[in-house]
Formats: sequence, C-alpha cells, structure tokens
Amino acid sequence: MIRAVVIDRDETSVQFLREQITNIHIVKVFTSNAFSLQTLEKLRPEIIFMNIDEPTCIHIDLIQYISNHQLLAHLIFIKEDEQTLEQTYVHETPVKYVVKPYTKKQLEKLMKEINDDIIYPNYPVTEVCLFKYFHIKKAGNNILNIKWRTAKARELLIYLIQHYGEIVRKDVLVELLWSDSSVDKAYDNLYASIYYIRKLLSELHIGIHIHTHVNGYEIEFHNVTCDVIEFNQLFEEIMSDIRQEVDKQVLIHKFNRLKQLYSGEYLEEESYVWKEHLKEKCRIQFLSIARKINQLFIEQEDVTNAILLSLDIQKLYPYMDYSYFSLMKLYSEYGDMENVERQYMKLKTMLYDEFNTEPNEAIKMWYQNWIKMQYA
Repeated sequence: MIRAVVIDRDETSVQFLREQITNIHIVKVFTSNAFSLQTLEKLRPEIIFMNIDEPTCIHIDLIQYISNHQLLAHLIFIKEDEQTLEQTYVHETPVKYVVKPYTKKQLEKLMKEINDDIIYPNYPVTEVCLFKYFHIKKAGNNILNIKWRTAKARELLIYLIQHYGEIVRKDVLVELLWSDSSVDKAYDNLYASIYYIRKLLSELHIGIHIHTHVNGYEIEFHNVTCDVIEFNQLFEEIMSDIRQEVDKQVLIHKFNRLKQLYSGEYLEEESYVWKEHLKEKCRIQFLSIARKINQLFIEQEDVTNAILLSLDIQKLYPYMDYSYFSLMKLYSEYGDMENVERQYMKLKTMLYDEFNTEPNEAIKMWYQNWIKMQYA
C-alpha cells in the first residue's frame, strides 16, 4: 500500500480521495495551520497531495525539504479550477496535479500515471545475490562500480533485504548502524541513507522498493529474485519431497539448483556480525540436504556423483571431517587405494595444522581395518 499525506482543508474532497483511490493509504491530513515538516518527516510518505492555494511558504518549505534530499516523496498539486498552473519541478521531474471537483475518471487516470511512471515502472529482471558476497546482477551480469554514498548505506540495504517480508524497526537500525552517534544524528543518518538508497536504486532501474511504516521499513521486490529466498524455498520443497518419497531424479534436479545457488556461505566475504545466525542456518540446511542426496547416490550405486558431491562439500567446508571420510569410503568402493590414503593423510594434516588434533576413533578404526584388508 502506497503511503500518502494530504495538505488541504477541504474535508469533503479529502474523503472523496480516500474512497476512490483504493491502493493509496492516506496516513495524515494537514490543514495549513497544522502543517509541520517535523511531523511529515516521521510519517515518511511516498506521495504528498498539496492544495496549490495553501500559503506559498508551505510550498517553498516543502519543495526545499524534498530537494534537500531529506525526504523521497512524489508531489501532486491539487488545483481548485482549470486555471493555468505554472509548471513546477521537483528533482527535475514535473509535478503532477489533480483538479477539483474530482471525478472517478480523473482519479483513475492519475492512479494509472502513478503506477506506470512513479511507483511500479517496468523493471528488468534483476538478481540479488547474498551467497559469498553481496552483488546485483542484470541479464546474468554483475552490476559493477555501484557508487554507494557510504558503507553504512550499503550495509543498511543488505540488512533490510535479509529481513525481506518483515518490517524492520527504525530504532533497531539506528542501534545497529549508528550506536556511537547521538539519537538525533543517528536518525538523520538513517533518513539520509534511506533516501540515497532509494535514489540509487531508481537510477539503476532496479525494482527494490523500501516502504516506510510508522516505526520502520519494509523491502518489496518487483521483477527481482534473491538467491537466499530461493534457497530457503527449495530447501523446504526438498525436505517435503524426501518425506513424501518423491522420485529421486526430481530430488536430484532440485538439489542441483540448490547447489548452484549456494556458491559460498551466506555473506562469506562481508564482515557484518549480524549475518552469523543466518550464515549458520544456511550452512546447516545445505549440509543436511547434501548428505541426504549423497546417500541417494550411494543407494543408486552412482559412486561418481557421490564422489563429486563430496568433493564439492570438501571445497566449501575444508575443516569438516565428513567429506574426507565419505571420500575414503567411496574411493574404497572403486578400489582406488591411492585416493583412500590421500584423503586420510589430507584429513590428518588438516586436523593437526588447524586444531592440533587427530582423526576421531571411528575414522581411525575404519582406516586401520581397511589397511588390514588390503594386505590380508
């Protein structure tokens, strides 16, 4: 729902707007005496309807306020009649207007213009990628040299995307990103960063919208996909398919897509402390599914794909003993003595170098029994 405020003392006209424009939520109506930029800043509307006959000082203050990059909102003037209105520009864009008395046809036309030109233009297919590192793709290619206003603005957008589908409270964002600033300064930084992110996304023609709520912000996608969101959906599908004993080839097909998405750990190359919970969650999800699919390969006697999957796991998680032990047993099935020994020695070296320890008893015992069998 698009958030709007109205600056007009005509209650009848305001009520008509409320009734006829169904996809706009009017959060506040100001008379000229009640108008306050400070209140407007707290509301953070996306559209402002303003009667052109309100005092000139209000027009000037409001346009300066928007132009000073403190607020991202689209201004629509209300005219009392068809007299010529001098063309006004905000952010180099002509201001739209409506004329009283309103008609349904006029408001329908206005809403079509808003939807087509302002709120939901036709965006190209865009991918937001959060595995390995944060990057954005169009037509399969990374968008290079994005000019972030500050590192905090970039972090803010990533955090909001991480909480897609949720309203993220402003006080949480302030504490997370500007805890070392005064409260007023922190909120100024937050509002300025939200403005510049919106402006940047608009310039890049990316369908990521940041909706303002009374206490926070919420991300909305238009023709945008996100690898982590798709990953979580696929994980749930695969787990459900496994419980329902769906055809194994269907499971493997979905897992191959999951593996393609999981190009590295969640925000692996980013230093944000707040990412750790989701990073661990994705790691556990991937490993749990990978082990189940690995077992499917083994049951189908598809040793080659089981080995390839174990090698992928080892590349992602070189400090986990699971892949080494799995590969030892799989190479043994092939009768590949050299690679069984190589995997065991790699495991021993890794554990000693990284943790100053040895393979666990189960692995050592398996290896010793395997050696005996080779020379029996």
